[in-house]
Amino acid sequence: MSDEKQTQDQAVNFQVTDEGIFSVEGTPESLEIVRRIQACVIACEGITTEELENDIVQDMKRVIGQVIPLLEERNQMENMISQGQSNPGPSGPHQIQATQQKTV
Repeated sequence: MSDEKQTQDQAVNFQVTDEGIFSVEGTPESLEIVRRIQACVIACEGITTEELENDIVQDMKRVIGQVIPLLEERNQMENMISQGQSNPGPSGPHQIQATQQKTV
């Protein structure tokens, strides 16, 4: 199968209405592509195109990955305190050092 034929088979025809609703014609795969585009547009509301181009989503995922364990540990400590246990655990309390990165 030629590259031109593959491109035609994979083409997705969709339109966006003034209300932001996607209409689509095509295969189930093209419907899934449009569904993904619509989910991305909704999820990125409030994020500028420039921020997206500068990998802000990757930065946010990295920060969330660092914060979640800290929040889980905090919840465990709060549960221990509410149950009358004062020992924070074998490793003791953790200190968090915040740093600010400069964008050049």
